[in-house]
Amino acid sequence: MTTSFPLLNLPPKAILHVLKSMGYGEIITLSFLSKRAKQSVEAMELTSSNVLVQIGNFVDIVVRVEKRFWSWRFYGDETENGTMNRALPDKFTELSIHHGPIEWSMRDLSVKKWISHFKTIFHFSKFYSLQFYTDSLMYDIEEIKATFGNFDKLLISIDNSKSEAYDLLVKHFPSRSLLFDGGVFECLEHPKEVLIQNYDELEITLDEDLGAGLSIMLDDLLMMNSKTVLFGDVNWTGKEVNRFIKHWIKGSNPRLETLDIFSRGEAFNRTVALKGIRYMEMPADHVREFKTLDHEKFDVEGGYDIIRHDGTTATVKFDYDEESDTDSFNMHVWHPHCVVDS
Repeated sequence: MTTSFPLLNLPPKAILHVLKSMGYGEIITLSFLSKRAKQSVEAMELTSSNVLVQIGNFVDIVVRVEKRFWSWRFYGDETENGTMNRALPDKFTELSIHHGPIEWSMRDLSVKKWISHFKTIFHFSKFYSLQFYTDSLMYDIEEIKATFGNFDKLLISIDNSKSEAYDLLVKHFPSRSLLFDGGVFECLEHPKEVLIQNYDELEITLDEDLGAGLSIMLDDLLMMNSKTVLFGDVNWTGKEVNRFIKHWIKGSNPRLETLDIFSRGEAFNRTVALKGIRYMEMPADHVREFKTLDHEKFDVEGGYDIIRHDGTTATVKFDYDEESDTDSFNMHVWHPHCVVDS
């Protein structure tokens, strides 16, 4: 014999105490039972600053709660597969939450309803990242803008769309940070219009099968105005690095804070990279703390200090990862706002 437990008849503090002993699946289920139940869940003050939206064959919403990621997947009407400008999943929707071995599902809840629910339960006003994958442009772009329009990062990965689709996404979804993955940059019709923008972060990973390194040249880097720049799978050598450092010393890329270049080609020869450049080699155990544009902090150990014409110092480092067979060049510019106070 089972008896019901009058949870919502308890005092507010007692309700919170009980809710904190529940699993997240139970908490979210409870939030749908009534308006008062939802208010009780809201009072828990659950927060998530990294809510991701992934649009492709499915629509996924990924919420980071504490140290775990929860993923909700929305399935559309299979009869509409291949249809252009179709609506986001609405009627034929299934929700799955994966948390260890637990899988929990609900039917007939649209993306829009879930977003409204998420924002009140997890206390966020905008998404951290909007990510486009294969077949994402099958959905109506105006509806995507209306549903997910408020976000910080835009990621575009390779799919089977025409090249002009990528330029369209960049135009319709302006963001502080832009990430191109898997050869998308090579497909842009107007890449220079992207490079000259004042992004906080610009990441470009090339497709090795399309000829890695052919699309990213030194001139491309010199025209960039982004604070954080990352190149992946390029084919640079110490000579390109050397030329860039000399341009930076003379005044190029004044907004640059961090630069990471990962090459699968010839290794970065530091002797070649630093040829003709005045630098000071820092001891390997010399540690300085760097503050990123997101106010995250990390240690910079050792490296080579160089000074540009206006007195700004930067630390450059070289590294090789045997596991991925990737050589890297890293540069950290010590602007006053990047220096962590002692």
